[in-house]
Amino acid sequence: MVGYSHDLLGYNPFGWEKKVEDQRLKAARCQHEYDLRLLAEEAAVRYFRLACKQRVLQMRLEEMYLNDTLLAIAREKATIAIVSLAELHSIEVQQQNAANQVEVARKDEQNARTELASLLRLEQLPADLALLSIPDMLPPVSYTSEEVVKLALSNSPAYQHQLAELTEARHQEYKARKERGINVGLDVNLGMQQVNNTFGSAFKNQHLYALGSVQFSIPLMDHGAAKKRHEKATAWANRQELASQEVERLLAEDAAVTLQKLQSSRDRLTSTEKTIKLAEETYNETADNYANGLCDINTFTLAESRWATAYTNYLTALEEFWVSHYHLQTLINYE
Repeated sequence: MVGYSHDLLGYNPFGWEKKVEDQRLKAARCQHEYDLRLLAEEAAVRYFRLACKQRVLQMRLEEMYLNDTLLAIAREKATIAIVSLAELHSIEVQQQNAANQVEVARKDEQNARTELASLLRLEQLPADLALLSIPDMLPPVSYTSEEVVKLALSNSPAYQHQLAELTEARHQEYKARKERGINVGLDVNLGMQQVNNTFGSAFKNQHLYALGSVQFSIPLMDHGAAKKRHEKATAWANRQELASQEVERLLAEDAAVTLQKLQSSRDRLTSTEKTIKLAEETYNETADNYANGLCDINTFTLAESRWATAYTNYLTALEEFWVSHYHLQTLINYE
């Protein structure tokens, strides 16, 4: 005997369940890959943070050493009244400020060391750690904003999980809508039947029989329960729809902003590299001029400040570029 039974015609739960499970499976796979990429991104972020803090500390030390040299020269000149007492005090303040900036830079570098060592499950990094290398060639960016958003949505576990929740909500809304009116069920059986006194004879002269039934269920006195269930399911589906749109919006915003940061930081790196060369040449020339008495302390201080600002801007753009680069890889699953 074979048969077919369908409790509610027009509603197939297996089709909906397959959609939901397929989306949940994709979300689970995306989650695993996303977690690995997120770990790689965090490692890269901490690496480049330490690399930049090392270079800031190196810059501050060079400033302090040069100020120490100029202070020694100024003290010698003060003994023969070539340098005024006010100018000498200005250089001493400059030297003290440089020493304070070294302490701040050393603390920032130590914090970056601790963060990277913690992620690598190390007690601490070597005290004599050399400058971490930074690639000279920047990787190209060939994606458009639309491509980045599309890839980010496809590879986001949060978005895939939300799609699964939305599909399940639509499933429940569809089921509640079908149950709201007249419910029609179907039960059909088809088989062979024979009765005999002996077992062997029971398989002779089989008779075909068919049984079928159709059930109608009309909610005459449900006090609006079916209607309320449908309204509740509809409200939940609408809520999940809004939640999916919000996840999509935030993800698209993150992808677009990351791509913009990547492109803008690349442009800033090009301009700041030129600024650094010019500021460094001016700074060295001004230091020599001040040592030879060809300019005053204010001119030297201004040149030093401009050089430090240019180099700091360069390191900021460099760190932002690599942080954005690896975050974009996390979003779009690019190897």
